[in-house]
Amino acid sequence: MSENINSLTPFSSGGHVWSWGEKIRARKVLHAPGVKGAAEILIHAGERPLVIAGRDGAALLKATGETKAAADAAMGALESAIEALCDSGSEYPWEDDQGHTGTALVLHGYQRMGRRQYFAAGLVVWQRYRVTGAELNGDPS
Repeated sequence: MSENINSLTPFSSGGHVWSWGEKIRARKVLHAPGVKGAAEILIHAGERPLVIAGRDGAALLKATGETKAAADAAMGALESAIEALCDSGSEYPWEDDQGHTGTALVLHGYQRMGRRQYFAAGLVVWQRYRVTGAELNGDPS
């Protein structure tokens, strides 16, 4: 299979990298007055933050159409699909650009960066963007 989120391929135009952060580990440290040392409890382990962006901090979405209006509409539909994934708060199966997979990706936000750029007399539209999220089950496999 190829890079996807819930079998959707909104990032298929490429020009980006899935950058995984360090696994977040939440711990609670217990201290008792007059007692040396402390006990530590791991209360959550596993969430790994994700940023989908280009090497310069922003990736490019690409949409095409037979007219400028059609290209704009295609870009709008692509952005709406990504925003719907972010807004749902749902966990999705996924495969990243390196072939790693997982089952609990939650996208937090889609951010446009700059204005749309038009090429080929407006029939090709590019939009710089950045997407954030997290794999709730930890390490991508």
